[in-house]
Amino acid sequence: MDEQLLGLPRGEIIFQRIKDFHVQRVSAVEKANVPLQRREGGIIVLHLIPESCVFSRSSFDGSTLKEHGTRIRPLGDSGGYTRFNVDGFMNYSGYQEVHAYSQLFRDGRLENVMSDVGYPVNPHAENSPYAIRHGLIERAVFESITQYRQFCQAVDAEPPVWLFSALVECTGYRMATGRFRDLSEQAVDRSPAFLPELLLEDFETPIEQQLRPWCDTFWQASGLERSFNYDEEGNWHEPR
Repeated sequence: MDEQLLGLPRGEIIFQRIKDFHVQRVSAVEKANVPLQRREGGIIVLHLIPESCVFSRSSFDGSTLKEHGTRIRPLGDSGGYTRFNVDGFMNYSGYQEVHAYSQLFRDGRLENVMSDVGYPVNPHAENSPYAIRHGLIERAVFESITQYRQFCQAVDAEPPVWLFSALVECTGYRMATGRFRDLSEQAVDRSPAFLPELLLEDFETPIEQQLRPWCDTFWQASGLERSFNYDEEGNWHEPR
């Protein structure tokens, strides 16, 4: 049973269960069945799921959820509002109109969602193209994973951890490739756009190094080969 379940390798079942959860939650975001209320500028959905969650029936108590759920901020924001809900504990931004949130589930899974993925290049022009805030988003993902690694270490949740992500309502959005609002020739061509998953196998590798493959696929959604925020030596630099 440890090697195979239902005739399939254990690893395949783990992956499929995690992927199914991600797809279902992205569908909930797409259908507005989540606390996110302000949806302008597109949405990014991030899930961090330890493999240990898949077959475990463990559940964290309210005090643990509150302690660590408060520390895991919404993507791209400092948060400030927190509350319990049926899923676990949520930290969110925007009191009357939520525009970003982090949801720590009772079994330790994390969902992090934000709107305003892109902005109109010419805000006063009709049908202005949208540029993706790639520097802000990459930095926000680095910070979210750093905070989540701290949570895992505090509750003895061991790696590996799966990273799944998707862009929602971002069709037509492009990457800004220079200081003068130069845009990529190609654009995000679907919604939701599911980015390739990434397995985080340890908690020691520097975040920017560990997330390089994810950042590259994030840019590839707009037709570019790689993230231009990394230099030739593999160092990440926040764009000006």
